[in-house]
Amino acid sequence: MKQLLLLFGLTLSIFSFSQTFSGSLNTSCNVTISDNTTHDLIAPNDSRLELSGVFNVTGGLCSGNGSADVSLSISASAIWTDENGNEVQQNIGATGTLVTYNPTLITNTVPAGTLIRLYFSLSVYNGQFANAPYTFNAVFPNFLYADDIEPNNSYDQAIATSEGIFYEGHGTMDINTPVTAENTEDWYKLVAPRNGTLTIYTNSHSVIPDNAGVNTNLYVMRSDTNGFTAYSNSSYFLSQNSTTSNSNTVINCVKEGDIIYLNYIGNSNSYRFLWGISEPSGFIDNEPNNDIVGAITIDNEETKTGNLGFGLTIDTNFQSTEDIDDWYIFTMPDTGDIDININSEGSLFPLQNYFYIEDDNGELAAMPLNGNQIDGYYGTCLTAGTYYFKLGVSPDNTNGALANGNCEGCCLTYSVTLNLSNLQTSNNDFEPNNTVNEAEFANANIDYEGQLGATTADGLDNQDIYELSIDYNGDLSINFIEPHPQGNAYMTSFNGSFQEPIGTTNLDTNNMITSISYNCAAAGESYYLYINATECSTYSFNYTNTYYGDNNENEPNDIIEDAQLINNFDTIFGQLNYGAFSFIDSADYYILNITESAPITIDFSIEDYTTVSLIEDSGQVASVSQNPTTGLIESLTYNNIDVSKSYYLEIINTSGECVNYDLLGWQQLFTANNDVEPNNEVSQATAINFNQVYSGQLSYYTANSDSQDFYSFTLNENDDVEFVLNAFEGLANTVSLTLYDMSGNQIFQLFHDGVNSSRTSNTINLNMGDYYFVIGGVSQTGSYEFNVIPQNSLSTNENTLDNLVSVYPIPTKSKINIKLSYLVNSINSSIYDVTGKLINTYILKNSINEVDISALENGIYFIQLKSDNASITIRFIKQ
Repeated sequence: MKQLLLLFGLTLSIFSFSQTFSGSLNTSCNVTISDNTTHDLIAPNDSRLELSGVFNVTGGLCSGNGSADVSLSISASAIWTDENGNEVQQNIGATGTLVTYNPTLITNTVPAGTLIRLYFSLSVYNGQFANAPYTFNAVFPNFLYADDIEPNNSYDQAIATSEGIFYEGHGTMDINTPVTAENTEDWYKLVAPRNGTLTIYTNSHSVIPDNAGVNTNLYVMRSDTNGFTAYSNSSYFLSQNSTTSNSNTVINCVKEGDIIYLNYIGNSNSYRFLWGISEPSGFIDNEPNNDIVGAITIDNEETKTGNLGFGLTIDTNFQSTEDIDDWYIFTMPDTGDIDININSEGSLFPLQNYFYIEDDNGELAAMPLNGNQIDGYYGTCLTAGTYYFKLGVSPDNTNGALANGNCEGCCLTYSVTLNLSNLQTSNNDFEPNNTVNEAEFANANIDYEGQLGATTADGLDNQDIYELSIDYNGDLSINFIEPHPQGNAYMTSFNGSFQEPIGTTNLDTNNMITSISYNCAAAGESYYLYINATECSTYSFNYTNTYYGDNNENEPNDIIEDAQLINNFDTIFGQLNYGAFSFIDSADYYILNITESAPITIDFSIEDYTTVSLIEDSGQVASVSQNPTTGLIESLTYNNIDVSKSYYLEIINTSGECVNYDLLGWQQLFTANNDVEPNNEVSQATAINFNQVYSGQLSYYTANSDSQDFYSFTLNENDDVEFVLNAFEGLANTVSLTLYDMSGNQIFQLFHDGVNSSRTSNTINLNMGDYYFVIGGVSQTGSYEFNVIPQNSLSTNENTLDNLVSVYPIPTKSKINIKLSYLVNSINSSIYDVTGKLINTYILKNSINEVDISALENGIYFIQLKSDNASITIRFIKQ
């Protein structure tokens, strides 16, 4: 076969070979009733013979008048010699009995050079005669589609074609040559320039009459990924079409790059074809986007178009390689609503199965969606992130033809539009923070914002957890900037094994949570804030952690074995029961660095239900407790300190509430500290002056050497003598003064029990002479003061300084007042610290004297007042 140029719908100027010849057919009465003539023609080209002409017929009856019954016919035969040298004829056309005298005969196609013999015949009935001269024109037209380019007899010789260009060819005309693929097949191929529907337009023309049943056959075949195709496997066939005239062959779902083979088969026929691909609905397909790596970015409010299911090429296992997936990617900047709207000419896979979010590891996690979502997806409150979705052809729409692809429903076009709305622009919520192990760390005094109710890869994000940073033992207050629904926020403490709900939830008038407070938060404990919501919502909060002071406890000091060592000038700010697991800090212990056997006073500031106890080796020796009925208790005193023993301070709160306390230092001292030793027996008795205050100390723990003090005096005349005795510390209610004459006879005894007065006095009439007296206590350590006042020796005996002076307030923060009952000349005052260091001196000139002590450090001090013949020392505390 040869390729010919076929122009559809156009008139060609065909140059044909023609020749004219004449002859005559004759019969005569009583001689012949028929006549035959022949004419030989040589076909100048592959063509058919088109014979046309006219018979001029005359005749009649041999006797009488009338017309003859004339029968005319024309036939044509092709003449050739076979392989044995014998002449062979084959009829290639005949008119049969003519019904007109200007007939036309068109023969079958013959190859160029073929001898064509024309047979002209005339016959009449007996008794008739006829003459039929004739003139005919023989035309050998060119083949209709004659531009045949060879070789293209197999798929590997296939001629590459282009869209919109005519190609033509024809089969062999050699009627004595066996029909083979080499002379009956033409192969062409095309590469699809775009996705779409391929239409092959074919005009077919046979040089053998139609009733011979010879057609032009078009086989359309696809290739595999190696570019191979074959008759022998039906997997390659796309279409088979047989035609005797004009036809259109339609191949659906062609994909850009598909290689399609066209195979025209026929013998004595010619054809012309062209092809074109119509793009579906004008939608442009952006490729490659067949997998996640090639996903195409679609922006907010953008529309993308595409094609799916296009592709006819198969792999070597005869499986389809068609384009059945398109991937898209977009970024959701904040939590919000997503609307993916899809319009398509066919059915897609439900979007529900192919909607993903990229997790923190770069992996895709399927988003939980509801419904089929075939026409798109509308989701509210989806979390921020990078999203992917895939559009794919639904197998339900392909009638099982997905692997073949050549069906009307196997492919489709679509448009997809993305709309993002209701974006939450304020959010510093770091996900995931939905479990304790993933809790977001939050610092105090910083605003935090978050979102809940959003759909994530793990489902509904209905809980956010924050770990709160606690720097101080103190109040922890979580404040919601916008009130949060009741029941949807709470706080816990976690000890590593279990969580303990804590805190007080505070509501507004609408029962919305405004804050969560917990006044016993402990540094070092783990606290978590849980915020819940079942619907899409936002929240914002901050929290504060109140600072009460620098806790300078050395924890742990919760048992006596871990007691913290403190010296007498140390100040401690301590705390108890802070933390949700407060049983681990319900008591604090301190060991006192005792350096002498002297009364001790421990100063402190404590809160209600706090007990301060002094413990020695043998157990508790002193204890005080403050509660609402006791009022403030600011010190604990214990007199019988033994330097050979260990002393511990225990601070405990029995309310279970968290409390703060201050230890303000401790002192070992005697109120009256001008002890003159040795004076522990009569021979060592200290001689005293009248009207002068003396002081001394007695120690219970040194009973053999200092359990009694001896004093003596001489009375020069008979007189009433007043004995005044003050006692302090352990002697405050156990001291006695016993008067003896020099013969050892007891004359008088004065007991100071501390019940009715801070001082005890008594007056006795004594004769002139020498006396001594003994001051002693009962199993206690302490100090004392005394004065011996003859009544006739000094008119002011009734106005000694301890009767004249009062000092207040004690304790004090900024000033003290010294009040004199009446003004006495030459009264000086001096302030000393606990080491005996002089701090300042003052002269008292008014009945009420204000002394500014605001510049002094907090602690214990002594103010000493002196007149010409007396002195008094008063202890006070500066806070």
